Amino acid sequence: MPFVVFCKTRGLAGQTRPERLQAVDIISVFARSVFVSLAMVLGVQAQTLPETSTIVAVSGPDPAISEISNRVVSPLGLTVERFSEIPIPVADYAKYRAIVFAERDEKALNAANATWSDPENLEIVQAYLKSGGVVVFCHYGITNVFPKRSLGAGADLTGFGSIPDVTECSGISLTSDGEKWLAAAGQSVPSVMEWQLSSLPIASAVTSADQLATMVSDGNSVPFVTVNRVGKGRVYFFSSSLLRLVLERRGEENADGFAMLLRSALTLP
Repeated sequence: MPFVVFCKTRGLAGQTRPERLQAVDIISVFARSVFVSLAMVLGVQAQTLPETSTIVAVSGPDPAISEISNRVVSPLGLTVERFSEIPIPVADYAKYRAIVFAERDEKALNAANATWSDPENLEIVQAYLKSGGVVVFCHYGITNVFPKRSLGAGADLTGFGSIPDVTECSGISLTSDGEKWLAAAGQSVPSVMEWQLSSLPIASAVTSADQLATMVSDGNSVPFVTVNRVGKGRVYFFSSSLLRLVLERRGEENADGFAMLLRSALTLP
């Protein structure tokens, strides 16, 4: 956006040369401060519109990133920036349309610039989300930012307080909110939803998160997909992952159905 700074110089003609030079110096300093201030404002504005980016940052082991890239991101016409064995710096979140933690990455844990346990990092994440950013956690990928599985203040952003494991689960089904969510994304309910694995982390102590899909564990209904809305942005948690489904040979129909849910997470405004 072009801009012009007008400096009022009336009255300089009657001053001595040193006085005029001093006045010009004062005006120059003022003008520079205005330019710097405007540049900072414009820079912040540019960084707070993640929905205008076409890049999705994906964290996890290489095979997990490839599954997300091939089945989820590329079909949407977006570009993947890969983060394998290296963390995604929280300070860089604003560069991306979405951040996907595809699976746990053992070599990228405990990086001070990437965890959500740091109060300064948490403020940056919150600003990113409020401006329209999207964060998607798959399976144990959530431990990439919560390595000790202690959410602390981060629970305000995830919408749940803890992530315990369940060993037996079955009967995945979409909630009414989940069906509306898929319909809004122009998707239909998958015909096969056998996405449960032998061991899954689940969202527990749910506060503000909506449950989009549930499953049965020990006779109780527990969350399988949740979303928490923070300003214009969203935080999703999927108990399963594409990589695990592929490794356990759950079939293409299952993998494609799960990928459709992930595409919906990146599609909706």
